[in-house]
Amino acid sequence: SGKNYTGLCPFHEDKSPSFMVSPTTGRYKCFACGESGDVFTWTMKTQGLEFREALELLAKEAGISLQKGGATPAQRSDRVRRLEAMEFA
Repeated sequence: SGKNYTGLCPFHEDKSPSFMVSPTTGRYKCFACGESGDVFTWTMKTQGLEFREALELLAKEAGISLQKGGATPAQRSDRVRRLEAMEFA
């Protein structure tokens, strides 16, 4: 339907197409039951996964390697300065 895809909702018994997927925003929404989300939410709900598991699964499918450990000390200090600036503002 236009630039979006419509169909039957996989989250409830649906007789008319109330499910919409927008490829431009990467989001889905069912106007009957209210389910909505993005690729992470979709993977979590359809596969029964937690966020971290969904993130790892999608990264593997996309060929992206995830690194543990977070930011370097220089990045952390930059983040702290930004947070302080936002608090001051």
